[in-house]
Amino acid sequence: MLREELVTFATALEGWKLGVMVLGGLLAYRMYWTWKMRLSVPSVGVPRGPLGSWRAAITWVLGSETFLRAGFSTYGPLGRPFKVSALQRWYLCITSPASIKELRALDDVPGVFSLLEAIKDITQLEHTVHPDIIKDPYHIDIIKHKMTNRLTTILPAIVEEIVDTFEGNTDIGEEWGAVDYAKVLERCIMRTTNRMFVGTPLCRNQALLDDIMEYINKTSVAGEIISLFPAVLRPVVKKCVISTNKVLQRIIDVIAPEFERRLLRIREEGDAWTDRPDDLIQWIIAYCPPHSTTRDMCWRVLAMNFAAIHTSLLAAKHLLLDLASAPDLHAELRAELDTVIARHGWTKQGLSMLKKLDSVLRESQRLNSITITALWRKALVDYTFADGTQVPAGTIVIVPSSAIHHSPLHYDAPEVFDGLKWARLRENEALRSSYQVVKTADDYLPFGHGKHACPGRFFAANELKVLMAYVLGKYEVRLGAGGRGTNVYFSLFACVPDEKAVVEFRKRPEGELEAVRGVFADSKDRVG
Repeated sequence: MLREELVTFATALEGWKLGVMVLGGLLAYRMYWTWKMRLSVPSVGVPRGPLGSWRAAITWVLGSETFLRAGFSTYGPLGRPFKVSALQRWYLCITSPASIKELRALDDVPGVFSLLEAIKDITQLEHTVHPDIIKDPYHIDIIKHKMTNRLTTILPAIVEEIVDTFEGNTDIGEEWGAVDYAKVLERCIMRTTNRMFVGTPLCRNQALLDDIMEYINKTSVAGEIISLFPAVLRPVVKKCVISTNKVLQRIIDVIAPEFERRLLRIREEGDAWTDRPDDLIQWIIAYCPPHSTTRDMCWRVLAMNFAAIHTSLLAAKHLLLDLASAPDLHAELRAELDTVIARHGWTKQGLSMLKKLDSVLRESQRLNSITITALWRKALVDYTFADGTQVPAGTIVIVPSSAIHHSPLHYDAPEVFDGLKWARLRENEALRSSYQVVKTADDYLPFGHGKHACPGRFFAANELKVLMAYVLGKYEVRLGAGGRGTNVYFSLFACVPDEKAVVEFRKRPEGELEAVRGVFADSKDRVG
């Protein structure tokens, strides 16, 4: 096959020859798509001159948020679209509320726009993870029908893992002291998420979790690079920019035996096995296509980690920094914790009643969205929006969600962190179920919106609420010298907080909150 031959050929080439060939291919590819995807809308951030779009594309990698905010500030009030230049392609940004609604409505019209095709082009999951992730995304059904329904029963396990992980990775005393917040939160999110995915004891295997994190980090960067090149060259480029065989094999060596053990029990006991684990491994066994191998099933676990970890981790980091930046909110949040938990306990219903904590999380996500663009869609055919915007087939359409979240067109004082804003709005009985962190809208898009809104947001929100309830219930927290720091924005994807920001903790002089004393203490006793 041509692709296999190209890979063999690439490995035999001297480095400089491959570099020249790749650079030439990239230039030709970009010129072809620039010609083919002629977008008759204004461009943003492109300096004058014949190489202006290239210069803008290079700046885009870490300057994307600047471009998107400038574009929305200029064209958003007019409801007009604009385009931005990335190394791979031009992106068409729509700003009009009517066009955003029209784009979402087309999700119900087959063959016009595709989320999966946009994800495929942008993330290159078929090369960085596995082609079947795009061809047969049955894991989405698992999230919608299994994971979300298990929120009530998984809460004790989430508490257990948060306590053990946080206390096992910190040494917080009576005096203020700095904590490596990024490392601690990474381990908390990895453990709690994989408690749902692979269960115990695998979720506590730190070597496994470190390998999964290494794999996620490598593939995230590699996907951006691979997408620069024509499809025929991507297997070659993958060989050059990513080397995951060893870490991947270590992961499979640990997870595959658990799949095999459970498959054996199913074959031997059938319906007599009534106490089956209720986790991702078991759901994959139930949902996977016939003749799937254990290696195929392990790929699906990795895909779920790829989708869940970075988003939850970024949200957790931003939330902790925002809470540490707003000590005036802590007393109200703690009072709510004690009142609500005394009445409802640590249940799904109880967490849903933590309106003030939910409000802080929503406001944190508004100002520091886990992704800075939303509603990715690839045009499968030529399409013309109702406002006359022409979209050639192959164009990727995006919505500049972070720019919307920071726009005075949609929010009063948009740059101010007002943690209790949404809780105040929900005091109106008519808005009681509105403005929750998981409630998406055309002007609130951290999780997307509509038919394809992130189905894992319900689990993530509860995970973060439990984590911050634990922190507020046991400790005082504040920012050290230097404050919150500055976010870094990467391409279409991420708003990354300053991991060098100093976050200080100490035990609460008044002792633990009554609401958390019993449940977290009991949880600690159960961990072994």
